[in-house]
Amino acid sequence: MQNKKYKSLSTKIVISITIVSLTILLIVFAVFDRVNTKSFYTIEMEKANLIADTIEPLLALDIYLGLHDKTEQLTHKLIENKNILLVRVTQGGKILNETKSPAFESDEGSPFVVTKKILQPNSDKMIGQLELVYSNRNYKELQDKYMKITLL
Repeated sequence: MQNKKYKSLSTKIVISITIVSLTILLIVFAVFDRVNTKSFYTIEMEKANLIADTIEPLLALDIYLGLHDKTEQLTHKLIENKNILLVRVTQGGKILNETKSPAFESDEGSPFVVTKKILQPNSDKMIGQLELVYSNRNYKELQDKYMKITLL
């Protein structure tokens, strides 16, 4: 005698609906995770780029005028931001200033690195380069929070 438990049409329909629902739920979760990860990455990268874009004209003016002590003051001010791990200003391959945060060595993972040309004021002539290393701590925290929310 065959087992009638799994032969009825209603049982097959319920099992099929359950499998399809779970599959759709997993796909939706994966898509949300991917979209959130990309969005959070973009947000943090834009923050780092905004800082670099804001500071570049000030550095350009200081380098152009030969005020290297002002460049150093500016980079030290930037390091006060807990998310900025390193600011390096170079000119012709030579490091003019490099300021590291105390958290630079202890930061885990791969931080965001923004490199920006420093252009002579009112010109397109490159007079230096700015390298900004921005922590990925906020990115990881946002990812973890939304992963927990999504799972709940």
